[in-house]
Amino acid sequence: MTYRRIRCSPAPVVALLGLLAVAPRAIAQQPAGSKSAIATRLVGQITTSAAPTPDAFVELLRAEAVLRSARTRADGRFEFDNLAAGDYRVRVSRTGMPVQEQVVRLAGPADTIRFQLRELAVVASRDSL
Repeated sequence: MTYRRIRCSPAPVVALLGLLAVAPRAIAQQPAGSKSAIATRLVGQITTSAAPTPDAFVELLRAEAVLRSARTRADGRFEFDNLAAGDYRVRVSRTGMPVQEQVVRLAGPADTIRFQLRELAVVASRDSL
């Protein structure tokens, strides 16, 4: 197999490099209403009626797909970065509590939610007394 050397004038190469240099600025300057230009962040805190809830499992869903998941820190906080604007569901589970969901609409550069878990009610029956 023989290889042939192709010569190219520098003008097309310089033009291509110029376009590559301008492209990131053009993308960053898209109108704020453009869906693809909006990246948002969701910050939340999971609590019970008594205190923050550490080590809860938080899932972020769109349609039926789980996009992200995280565990809450000691202060009950979690965060998800680089999300597209729109509607999501936040699903939270923790041992001893029912799985719970909340719908959120992300629109700005940072959205914050507070999610209060409902604890399972302990109901004693007459037979267990």
